[in-house]
Amino acid sequence: MRNFHRICAILVSLGLAYIAVTGIWMQVLDLNATIGGKPYDDPTVVSINEGYRGEENYAVAKTADFKAQLLPAGLDYSTALGTVLKGFHATAQGVPPRFVELRVVDGKVVGRVQGGETITSFDTASGQNIGAMPALGDRDHVPPSLRQTIKQWHRMAGLGMLLGPVIDLLFGLGFLALLLTGYVMYWRLIKVRRKIGKPSPFWSAGGQMRTLHRGVSLGASIFLVMVALSGTWIAFESAYMSISFMRPSSVAGYSVGKLGVIGDQSSPLGDAQVQQMAKATLAAWQRDRPGQGIRVLRLRSFGAMRQGVVIDGSREPQQVAYNATSGRMAGLTEPEYPASGFPFGVAVHEWDKAFHSGKVFGLTGRAMNLLAGFALLFLSVLGIVMYIDLWRKRRLSGRGAFFWT
Repeated sequence: MRNFHRICAILVSLGLAYIAVTGIWMQVLDLNATIGGKPYDDPTVVSINEGYRGEENYAVAKTADFKAQLLPAGLDYSTALGTVLKGFHATAQGVPPRFVELRVVDGKVVGRVQGGETITSFDTASGQNIGAMPALGDRDHVPPSLRQTIKQWHRMAGLGMLLGPVIDLLFGLGFLALLLTGYVMYWRLIKVRRKIGKPSPFWSAGGQMRTLHRGVSLGASIFLVMVALSGTWIAFESAYMSISFMRPSSVAGYSVGKLGVIGDQSSPLGDAQVQQMAKATLAAWQRDRPGQGIRVLRLRSFGAMRQGVVIDGSREPQQVAYNATSGRMAGLTEPEYPASGFPFGVAVHEWDKAFHSGKVFGLTGRAMNLLAGFALLFLSVLGIVMYIDLWRKRRLSGRGAFFWT
């Protein structure tokens, strides 16, 4: 087992050091943004939150919504929607709406309707056509930032959509193998030491570097296991997603992954359906968040689910989706949704990302994650130094093979 541990270490140590450096760099940027109270539309913060509202075709909340005004408290939603739909039908005769939403733009309540490949805005008071834009232009892309660049390096995205995640996965599996064999060897040693009356979990033996390596490994073990397991799972899901982007779907021009991430999942809505969906959504909202303000109300179909989506009025606007038929709150993963490209859906993937970074545990989790990153970097470098030291000693004695048993 020691031979396997040694050979595995030399194969993955440089890669783990690279992952540790980029991970530490990201966590420092994250802590600086979090502790420094950076606004939610700051490029670093947007990068941190990438994907947590779901994929591009699911997310309704945009960066601009962080500073958007609330819809008026006394707004007559039914009348406003009716006026918008009337204006839409006058503009796009014979084209059914695919989503309808209300939001405030430049101080005015505006209705936006997607019909076909365009999104058209209308004045909710007069129904006047304010202007149209391509539906693709409604997407909210992550702005360039140092944090986003380091994130792509950390994920090895530069190696390609599939090769990067696969190599990342192999390093993760190697890391887990090192942890497992290290724990087994440690447990065997501690059992022997207990038998001879030396039960202390920390001891000095095998030289200063080996003692330090053993102590840091044990002290940071629980955090290293959490980072290794979650990081390896993310790499597996990313590789799975990459394969999904290569598999053709039932829709021409789209792969399974592409359709689930950016494909249009809407279907035509009737005016009566829109009004019924609005009524059900607002009733559910008042039930769950009585008196809380609304920035955006969007009514749409997503896959096989009729949805009402609310962007709330909190400091960091949250997206809340409701099944507009049952009034039940909907999550990022539902049976009615299209295949996301991830093996267990978007919700599992996003939770694992938050767990991996420590975000799910707040500042304490991020601090522990940072310490785990430093521990991984230290262990990787020290392991390489120890290996080279052993190899040099063996070479001097006439045994120059770089790998040995």
